[in-house]
Parts: sequence; structure tokens; C-alpha cells
Amino acid sequence: MLAQADFSKTVLRIAHVAKPKTPLELKVELVINLIKVRIKEMSIKDAAESLRLHVVDLRQSIMYFFDEEEVTAKQYSEGLNTYVDKAPLVRHKALKESTNEVLIAHEKIFMAISKKIESEIVVQNMGNSAFELLNNYPQDAIQRWINSSIDIEFSLIAADLLMDGELSLSRFKITELIKFMEQNICIYGAFTIFFKLWETDYEKDQSRLTNNMRILASKYSFDYGKDITTYSKEEFYNFLHN
Repeated sequence: MLAQADFSKTVLRIAHVAKPKTPLELKVELVINLIKVRIKEMSIKDAAESLRLHVVDLRQSIMYFFDEEEVTAKQYSEGLNTYVDKAPLVRHKALKESTNEVLIAHEKIFMAISKKIESEIVVQNMGNSAFELLNNYPQDAIQRWINSSIDIEFSLIAADLLMDGELSLSRFKITELIKFMEQNICIYGAFTIFFKLWETDYEKDQSRLTNNMRILASKYSFDYGKDITTYSKEEFYNFLHN
């Protein structure tokens, strides 16, 4: 989850390889083709849910790639800013604006977690055992956090396919994708706040998505009735490396 946007960027780059040669490229091609088919046959939400296992499998493969390359938080941030700022003009203006906003929001979350754990190396694979640190939180909350991160990845890949002209959808369905993508980044950010992994700066960050995350995080706190525990940086670091 931590390298989520960089995961998506890597998928998008690999997706444009003309003739897949490696297992990773073949896996990317499979996921891309499944998205193209199911996003037309199903609602955006149903298509995303049906492909979660495929997206997670692809995520793990790319996380290994990040691990081998020793991607740092600084490199991740610089790469994301380049991707957002220098993205070419595309045919779907509203979709591009929403995608950029979601990527920027995700970068805030990523950098906050990176700072929390005081680690320069991007953590690649957060297995089930890693969530033991969050065992005081409801299992349902943790699962929704995970699912939202996966659905964001699905959305970003689909958005790129649309903006590159490799996928065609009706205006109604594109609007549905935008809403789904923004909804899931807000869920992901809100649970990250709820878990005390991200403390937003009210004075410096009054962006639309961050404000929505704060409101949703308050709702989660009320719904789950949780007196949230703040973990030490050492505990959180150990949690990620178990």
C-alpha cells in the first residue's frame, strides 16, 4: 500500500511494452486485458471487486521490483511529482484533473507513513502478520482500508487506459470511475487518519480531498467507538517488517 502510486506508474509504463517478454510484463498484460473487458461488462465497483486478487498479485510482483531497486521515499516522491506535473494533455480533462488530485493526495499519505516509520526504503509487502500491530482496531476497518487501496490501483490503471485512448467508455461510466476513485482515496486516507498513521496539517492542507478524509475519519471514530491508540515509531517500523 505504501508504494501504491508508484505501483500504478510502473504498471502504466509496463503496459505500453509492445511485446511482453518477462513474467511481470505478462502479468501486467493479463490485468490490463481483464480491466478492459470487465469494466465494460460490469459497474466500476463490481469490476474492481472482481479483480482485487489479480491486482494484489500484480502489486506483490511489482513490490519485489521496488525492493530490488531499493526505491526510497524521496525517489518515490520525486517520481510522482514528475508524473503529475509533466503528464501530457489528454482527451479526458475531468478525468485527468481527478487522477492528478488523487495521486497528490496519495503522496501525502505515503510520505506521512514513511515519516512515521522513519525509514527511507519503501516498504514493499505488508503481509497479514504485519497487521498484528493494528489488532486493537476492528478487523472490518482494516479490511476496508486494504480494499480501498486496491480499488485505487484499479482506478488509476483504468484512468490511464482511458486517457491514452486504449479504452473507451461512455461519459456516464467515466463519471462513475471518477467518483469511485475519489471515494476510495477518501476511504483510504480516512482510515489512515483513524489508525493514527497520518496527522494532517489543518493550517497547511485545506484541499478538498483531505478535508473529506478528515470528516470521514471522524465518522469512523464515532461509528467504531474507538479510543485510538498512538503507536511508537519503533512499533510501527517493526509492524511493517514482520
